[in-house]
Amino acid sequence: MFEASKYDSWFLRNQYVLESEALLLKYMLEPNPGRSLSVGCGSGLFEFILRTRYGVIISDCVEPSPAMAEVARARGLNVRIGYAENLPLRIPRLTL
Repeated sequence: MFEASKYDSWFLRNQYVLESEALLLKYMLEPNPGRSLSVGCGSGLFEFILRTRYGVIISDCVEPSPAMAEVARARGLNVRIGYAENLPLRIPRLTL
């Protein structure tokens, strides 16, 4: 099983990757200041960075790993254990 500390430590050792991904999320989320759901939030590292550095708030999350969810909760996130495939959300179909 993958440990939350290993996940975070990889990103913390690779600051350029961490920062570029955080900035991309900030860019994508800023124009829509509505409520967001993080699916597969892991340890909540990105949500924490978005909140503390950029003021982008994502407080609701779904994460399948109880260990990762525990770390995310310690970072102030509201995490429910679950899988994306089982979320009770209606998402409109895209037509091409």
